[in-house]
Amino acid sequence: MIYHYPLRRRRLLRYILSICVIVLMFCSISTSVFAEGAESSTSDEVGQQPVPSVTNDSDPEGETEAAQADARQEGDVSTLAVSGPKEVRVGEQITLRHTYGRGWNQGTETYTIQVTANDGTYPLYIYTLIPGVQEGDYPNLDKVWNGMGVGSVSGVNAPSSYPIGTIVDNGYGQNGVSIDYNEAQFPAITVDGKSYQYAQKDEQKYQEGYYTVNWIRLNASDGANAGGNNKNPVVSSGIMTFHLDGVVTLNERDRYTVNFALKDAGQETFSIVDPEVYSKRVDAGFAASQLKRPDTNKPQKYPQTKVADGKTYTLDGWYKDEACTIKVDWDSETINRNTTYYAKYIPAGKAVKVTKEVTGGLGDIEKAFTFTYSYADAFGAPQSGQFSLKNDGMYTIPDVPVGAVLTLQETNAEGYATSAQYGATGAAASEDKASDVKTMQVTIDAEHDLVVVTNCKDYTPDTGVDLKSTPYILLSALVMAGAAALIARRYKRRHV
Repeated sequence: MIYHYPLRRRRLLRYILSICVIVLMFCSISTSVFAEGAESSTSDEVGQQPVPSVTNDSDPEGETEAAQADARQEGDVSTLAVSGPKEVRVGEQITLRHTYGRGWNQGTETYTIQVTANDGTYPLYIYTLIPGVQEGDYPNLDKVWNGMGVGSVSGVNAPSSYPIGTIVDNGYGQNGVSIDYNEAQFPAITVDGKSYQYAQKDEQKYQEGYYTVNWIRLNASDGANAGGNNKNPVVSSGIMTFHLDGVVTLNERDRYTVNFALKDAGQETFSIVDPEVYSKRVDAGFAASQLKRPDTNKPQKYPQTKVADGKTYTLDGWYKDEACTIKVDWDSETINRNTTYYAKYIPAGKAVKVTKEVTGGLGDIEKAFTFTYSYADAFGAPQSGQFSLKNDGMYTIPDVPVGAVLTLQETNAEGYATSAQYGATGAAASEDKASDVKTMQVTIDAEHDLVVVTNCKDYTPDTGVDLKSTPYILLSALVMAGAAALIARRYKRRHV
């Protein structure tokens, strides 16, 4: 039996078949486009970062002239599909962009890569500040900082391992940090319409028209900018880098650069203090009293007294030399040369008390013992003095730095065993009992302020017989008993 579909059912079947064909064609086209887009990777520029150079070992097989034309520049970004090894430099930043699909189905994926060496060496973006170009607590960094080029640093962890702003080094390499840069790359700097060259030779460091640099820190930073002179490559935010920062001193005519340098509590070296705020250029004859000084401008940040590693330090004022021997008289000081003022925190001096204890059966509590004391002050200069003490006496030595070794030398102490007690530390005299001079040393700490010197003289006479020994006691008892018997006998005869 032959069954005939009704006309309405045949039309519905045709519609369904047509829709299936259209869907299959659309899926085929989308798959082709996605595959084509996945084969191409692009390099996108970020900020002002130049696109890294790339090379092909061989041209892609089957690439036609028309395909190359389609892959030419779009703006400043190359969209040329590449394959095979590519050459890049350490420190370069590469952005890969993958676009897939068409129309409403189109999407883009972007990846940014910072190229680093695999031997523990990292790119170092170098900057210098020109004092006085823009003053204040919040200057425009692009105006006051110049790009100096890119060097390298090793002996550090990866920059991404440090929090933003961490000072890794003082800028001169310490604790195994190695800093490398080519001074020949340092650019000419233009200030007030005049160009200054970097002084690469000693004889140029004081010549007009040249500049020098004092490095202030190597720190971990978020990205890198070009600097006010557009010298450095740009690294976008989100990528950690190392910066080497310095402050410029210009050799100008009748105009001078002023810096403040501080050796902080517990530190071994001087560092330029906040050059954005305190470093400036002034005319010849400028009154130093008009300068903004760190300790008077922000006493909460640079206090007169501070504690570091459990020790108390005091700020020792400002000096005209790094050795801190010539104090600044702010009322009379004028600026007539490039000048750096120096200050440092020194261990706070403390009063140390010395008391005397005389013990032993033959100890003379009325005898005065003479002492000579000595120590090195906060500047390393020797200090000394004398005093005398009897039993229970006390003398105070002022301003002994924490950490100083205090030497006490006692004279006219022959026959005494002498020792000193400072906190939990005991110090016996280095000489023997027979010596007239007794020497003791204690190291002053922040917790204790009392030294107890004990002189002990027992019953041992110069003959070597110990008056406290058993034979001597028996002998003494026998002599005393005989003397008592003799007295009693004489008394008896007298009254018989």
